[in-house]
Amino acid sequence: MDVQSATYMTPSPVVLSDDLIPEVLSFLSVKSLLRMRCVSKSWRALISDPVFVKLHLKKSSTRKTLFSLMKKRPLSESVDTHQSDGKVYCVLYPKSRLLHNPSFKLSVDSYYLSNENRNIAGSCNGLICLTGFSFTFTYREYWLRIWNPATRTLSPKIGYFRDSSNCPHEMYSFPAFDFKFGYDNSTDTYKVVATNTYLTHNLTCLVRILTFGDNVWRDIESFPVAPQNRIYSGGVYLGGTLNWLAIRDYFPHNVVKFAIPVEQFRIVSLDLGTETYNQYMLPRGFDEMPPDMPTLGVLGDCLCFSYSPNKINFVIWKMQIFGVDESWVQFLKISYQTQHPDFHVVPLFLFEDTLILTSHKRQSIFYNWRNNTVEKINVTITNYTTTDYVESLVSIF
Repeated sequence: MDVQSATYMTPSPVVLSDDLIPEVLSFLSVKSLLRMRCVSKSWRALISDPVFVKLHLKKSSTRKTLFSLMKKRPLSESVDTHQSDGKVYCVLYPKSRLLHNPSFKLSVDSYYLSNENRNIAGSCNGLICLTGFSFTFTYREYWLRIWNPATRTLSPKIGYFRDSSNCPHEMYSFPAFDFKFGYDNSTDTYKVVATNTYLTHNLTCLVRILTFGDNVWRDIESFPVAPQNRIYSGGVYLGGTLNWLAIRDYFPHNVVKFAIPVEQFRIVSLDLGTETYNQYMLPRGFDEMPPDMPTLGVLGDCLCFSYSPNKINFVIWKMQIFGVDESWVQFLKISYQTQHPDFHVVPLFLFEDTLILTSHKRQSIFYNWRNNTVEKINVTITNYTTTDYVESLVSIF
């Protein structure tokens, strides 16, 4: 072939097989995929197909990030305050930026805007469950909304119910139910569990459950032990279960925190498939009540239990095999020697060899557990509105 002929040759188009196209697209971000729905009718159908949505979610699950809500004020001094206008924003903390430049200036992205000033019941598979609440002098009213920040979709209000719990009238301005959100693997459905924060006359805790699609609240069996409906110890979602730190024979009116024997502590776990409870023991190394209440959480897809036994150390235990009491191992023991004496932390997220924690003053800390180094960072991660999050195409309906 001569040079002139070669000059005018048209390169052959690259053709992807039908089997390869979903695989390639599944690595893209949700934003990119939403734009690509305009490429063709077949791509639009593919990107909306439930099988592809699950394939994309599986790939996205390896790219977890941190999610926070900003409510009517800047989330931290590191946020551009001119962009905070009183609405509610989803703020994403990208993993790579946190690790390589932890003090970066975080700007609010209007793409993740929600006009709902609500609390978070939980995050699962890219969906955020928001809870709403209003009250009169005779009853409280609750409702839910499901939000997918990545697809910018928000459901109508669902799950309405009224509550007229017998409690002091001055307490009606506070919600009497705590809500938690999770995914039932066995039926491929999402559920919300509502637990009454005030004990009934027979010292039991009301538990209600709602399955999306049914939109009907059902009462289920009360907790076998009293759960701690606190931000650090209640309703932790893991693998189709919700898990609470609980105390056996504990009644708020006659027991103070420091008088609780450690033998009374349990983990009570609600299986979202069977809607039944299991109880698990805490690590055997937990043998003395610490000054502050312990914390229950999830790190690295394992249930974790953490506490400060004194003002010297902070201890984290991991349940390596969920539901097996004998599988508890001490994961980390962090010294406070280089910290302020009243330093108290809560673990939020584990990135490879770096643990992200927040202090009681809402200061964020990076702890590298391999080389035992601590770095305080400027970005404030508010623990009461923060959860690990995966962008997804999962429909709010």
